[in-house]
Amino acid sequence: MSETKRPLLKGSLRPPKVNPSNLSYTQPPASRDELSIGAQGKNVKVVEFNSSAIPQPFLDPSIVQKRAQMDREWQLRQEKTARASRDQAASSSTGD
Repeated sequence: MSETKRPLLKGSLRPPKVNPSNLSYTQPPASRDELSIGAQGKNVKVVEFNSSAIPQPFLDPSIVQKRAQMDREWQLRQEKTARASRDQAASSSTGD
């Protein structure tokens, strides 16, 4: 191992370095206790985001129509089976 050490510099302290995270080089950074109030801006339309929606560029109208038709057919089948089970339950209770 080398025994060389850097020489100690003696003298007055240097000012602290400028914070590189300042957003502006023309305005000093705001202190922790400072409160800035700006003028009211124009109204911005709110955009609602639905994460369950399919992105529009990937929608194919034929697929959407087929999906709607399949949903309608499924719902009709569900209604028929529910009606049939109700009718069967009603006929078995009156037939005893």
